[in-house]
Amino acid sequence: GEGKFLPEDIPKGLCTIILSAFTKVVQSGTSLPFEWNDEDTNWSKGMYSRVTKLKENDPEMKILLSYGGYNFGSSTFTAIAKSAEKRKHFIKSAIAFLRKNKFDGFDFDWEYPIGMAQEYAKLVNEMKVAFVEEAKKSDNEQLLLTAAVSAGKHTIDQSYNVQ
Repeated sequence: GEGKFLPEDIPKGLCTIILSAFTKVVQSGTSLPFEWNDEDTNWSKGMYSRVTKLKENDPEMKILLSYGGYNFGSSTFTAIAKSAEKRKHFIKSAIAFLRKNKFDGFDFDWEYPIGMAQEYAKLVNEMKVAFVEEAKKSDNEQLLLTAAVSAGKHTIDQSYNVQ
């Protein structure tokens, strides 16, 4: 109907990077599909494969999967960031999920990590190191890492180690 826009509607050459939103994360750090139709089924192609298929006609395009989002809140990411064990599991799960679904990287959309600047930085740094190591061991191209962050000065001051 009107207002319907699907991955197949994106013209070749329009975008160099696409952020596909979202995936779900549970308290343990495991990555899961966000919607029932994100992954392929026996009867249809899922949104993840439909969006990553765009690279077939535009091989320079990069497609990242967004984790979190405004409605996701902070409690799950807070629990993960505070625990070394959960961070390790989250990163390992994210890498496996991204590779399985043919994404080129991870977009971290934890917009309000209020009072979690050290933990946020630790999680992002550990993720970056894991992405480098995974690429070296697997001969895969290194996964990209981006972040959606708050624009408000109050949130920035309490959430990120900006220097």
